[in-house]
Amino acid sequence: MSHVGVQERELFRAMLERAFHPSDWFVRDDTPSSEEGVMWVYRRTTDGSRWRVGYWNPKGEWFEDSSYEDRDEAAQRVHCLNGGNA
Repeated sequence: MSHVGVQERELFRAMLERAFHPSDWFVRDDTPSSEEGVMWVYRRTTDGSRWRVGYWNPKGEWFEDSSYEDRDEAAQRVHCLNGGNA
């Protein structure tokens, strides 16, 4: 794998774990009316021991689905929740 490929992969991984505020997700009145259409994300706990899977609603409230010790397991769960293959 080339150096550029590794760098791109690290940037993508960093993007996936970033916690976006709901105001960054939606413009005007295009917020989802239910859990359908939300973007599931994972984020690290403040002590760094676990990865939490969930989503923020437009009011900024966090709804957690699950948590994992392994980052790849959390990423796999997010992938499935966002419509990817199991």
